[in-house]
Amino acid sequence: MNAAAGVPGELRAVLVVAADLGIRRALAKGLASSFSVEVAEDAETARGLLGTHRFAAALVDAGIAVAMSAELAAAATVVVALGAPAEAAAALDAGAISFLPVTLLSPAWVAAAVGRAADVAASRDAALAGAAAAASTESLVAESPGMRVVLRILRRAANGVGNVLVLGEPGSGVSLVARRIHAMGPRAHRPLREVPAADLAGSPRGLDGFSEEGDDLIVDGLHELDRAGQEALVAHLRSRERAPGTRSRLIATAPPSLRELARQGVFQRDLFHALAAVLVEVPPLRDRQEDLPLLAHLLLARSASRLDRAEVRRVGAEALRLLRAQPWPGNVSELAGVLDRAVLEARGEVVLASHLPFSTGPRSPTARREADELAHLVTSDCFDLPHATAKEQVVSAFDRAYAEALLRRAAGNTTQAARAAGMDRSNFKRLLRRARGRRGASTEIDGLASDKK
Repeated sequence: MNAAAGVPGELRAVLVVAADLGIRRALAKGLASSFSVEVAEDAETARGLLGTHRFAAALVDAGIAVAMSAELAAAATVVVALGAPAEAAAALDAGAISFLPVTLLSPAWVAAAVGRAADVAASRDAALAGAAAAASTESLVAESPGMRVVLRILRRAANGVGNVLVLGEPGSGVSLVARRIHAMGPRAHRPLREVPAADLAGSPRGLDGFSEEGDDLIVDGLHELDRAGQEALVAHLRSRERAPGTRSRLIATAPPSLRELARQGVFQRDLFHALAAVLVEVPPLRDRQEDLPLLAHLLLARSASRLDRAEVRRVGAEALRLLRAQPWPGNVSELAGVLDRAVLEARGEVVLASHLPFSTGPRSPTARREADELAHLVTSDCFDLPHATAKEQVVSAFDRAYAEALLRRAAGNTTQAARAAGMDRSNFKRLLRRARGRRGASTEIDGLASDKK
């Protein structure tokens, strides 16, 4: 296989998602010489990896590929599906570019199929390089029904010539959506200007030069435009309509209250309707529960990179449950701020519930008991022992208490407990074996750790 274009010797990243451990290992081993490989055993693990890595291609169980088609597409990952022949049609309909029957897998076929998928990704990326330079570096996550509707409207808006009005609560991503309309359309190679609506107050001077063929202009915060500014903007739009051959487009953003202001006449109805040739309504984060896990991991990766904390890679299961329980009045912007603080608080690769600002400590009798057990790990006799011996005793006690707590929470499911610990399953099982083998290890571990998958 060739290395990634433009970076001699760099291995292209590939994601392998397969429920069967033997297949995962075989695929990873067969691809390792030509690709940088990450593996996942289920959709949840794959979502976490998609949130922290960029993959050129993915080799995915057919059922998982169908269930995650939108997420894989949003991550710009080209998919090769694998499974029983009967699953081929559904997988290809979901966007996979090819299908490999698991009964006929061979290293050469797998490497060739993944290589072709990676080449498709490279060709696509090269074709979109110009547009990508002008586009926002932020990602638009659309797993929830509401955001799927937004994406469908965006595709129509991107290829149109009419003005666009994007409504959404502060922090919900209206500016990102406005920029994405430009980046997705045929005007992506042309300059994009952004103007705060307040700068247009009383005069259209901020629109000077906005008349060339094919330009896009974003006007942010349309509700802040005073009456004189509204009248000036209406006049400007009418003059453009009369100019032959002018196909420039205005994309405006505002909170949902703009519709009511227009109904009451506080905001000019003519202007509202002139700008809403295409109307996009961005749902608040509280109505996008399906988006939150992937969105949290994307924002975490961005925070870790910006704050020089690359070792922080995942949001723990308990932290994610806590994030999903919040009302998020500040929407995505508030979530981004929370994860910034969590990245700075984290001491390993996983963001825990205790790293979140709204965590109030142990919230249940079980959690309080677990915290009390951990608080008594350092006993008085530790200080009568040599440092190395005392440290070993404390670490051993911590391993036992930690493993017992996670196994209780996961009802003995080793895979779930490992995920909550931010560890892969094999490493967590080694932790269990060490805890079982140490003097005084709790028999509760033996009773709970059923080695479930």
